[in-house]
Amino acid sequence: MRKLCNIQLLHTSKVEMFAPLRKEEVGLLIKSLRKSATLHEVVDVSKVVADVIGNINYKMILGRSKDDKFDLKGLVHEEVTLIGMFNLADYLPWLRLFDLQSLQLYEDQLILIEFMSLLATFMWHVLMS
Repeated sequence: MRKLCNIQLLHTSKVEMFAPLRKEEVGLLIKSLRKSATLHEVVDVSKVVADVIGNINYKMILGRSKDDKFDLKGLVHEEVTLIGMFNLADYLPWLRLFDLQSLQLYEDQLILIEFMSLLATFMWHVLMS
């Protein structure tokens, strides 16, 4: 996966290719900040910058804007939560066969249904570009 990311996303030609995308997103950020300043609204800069970075990542990786169908942030959060959960089978390996907490079943469902569809979309985008 690291090699794929280095070759497909972080290669010099790809980084240069996405420069207009980054300029566009930063331009939209500045316009929204100007509008908020004109209206004297309070802006959570951390949230706005995180949204811009997320939009850039979505457009670079998936080739389109953020979509309700693919909640990448939610998927990552769910997986990190699963990894950090207490699992009895980590301490008593012979219990892994029984999956008493249904963690393995839940993880398999998460990976097969959500993450694989996201990966398929990503691979389709890479092959088409």
